[in-house]
Amino acid sequence: MGETPCFTYWTVECKTPECGLLVLAVIGPCHLGRISYLERCRDFALTCRKCGQTHTYTGVEVKWKDLAVAPPIDFRPDPAFLGATGLEPHQGTVPD
Repeated sequence: MGETPCFTYWTVECKTPECGLLVLAVIGPCHLGRISYLERCRDFALTCRKCGQTHTYTGVEVKWKDLAVAPPIDFRPDPAFLGATGLEPHQGTVPD
């Protein structure tokens, strides 16, 4: 069997405790020693797919996480997150 894929994502924790991690965008394949940071991030509202609640998040709440799961091929970054950061849509999708 092959190696488990590892990707780095921009994430936030839903403010409804039982929901957990929300993936905002894909940074890319994991790289040992890489540190990802946002140059800027305004506050943005995000509706959780689990609880249906809309919460406001700040740039301080956005964290990068390495996860041992590949994003779905049709994954698209969250539009509110892209608008808050100024990232382009291709900067948050699965790399080629």
